[in-house]
Amino acid sequence: MSVKSPTPKFAEETRDTLIQEALELFARHGYAGTSIDRIAEKVSMTKGAVYYYFSSKKEVLIACYQRQAQWVAEAVGAVPETDNPWDDTLLLCDTFLDFVVSNGRHTMPLQEVITFLGWETWRDIDSGYTMGTLARTISRLQDGGWLKPYPRNLLISMIYGVLVEAAINLASSPDDYTLQDMKTLIADFLGGMRA
Repeated sequence: MSVKSPTPKFAEETRDTLIQEALELFARHGYAGTSIDRIAEKVSMTKGAVYYYFSSKKEVLIACYQRQAQWVAEAVGAVPETDNPWDDTLLLCDTFLDFVVSNGRHTMPLQEVITFLGWETWRDIDSGYTMGTLARTISRLQDGGWLKPYPRNLLISMIYGVLVEAAINLASSPDDYTLQDMKTLIADFLGGMRA
């Protein structure tokens, strides 16, 4: 007797549910504290059924982080574009930090994601989401003469690095820094690059 594969629609819905529930577990218990068994139990599946969709726990983490990065990118991408790219950039940075603070309990900490995925994998995923939005914004500033003539890729990397570090600090040390402290610091950082 052969085992039938799920229909494409059912398979997609099941995979989506697995990602959603695994993301919740990773956010609550961390990567090390979340096993494939735990994920399977959460979605009322067997461990083998989970392995039908994902070959390893790391692959589950990658899918979960892609989902999380998509949420951040959607929030940041919803910032309306005006005729003032400087104000738009500051609002984009503020929106990124607002997302980190308001969704912190429901998302995986960046430092853990980077640790378990590795820098290159994390960076590859992120470059298609939030970092891509930031790159378009920085290009707009440079093309409009708003920024000093730094190499564009270096500028994007440095600004994104500051945002990521701010997110990590807000998530790991919520009593040491306020959201407004971070917003002010980033505005001042960007102000130092203004042409």
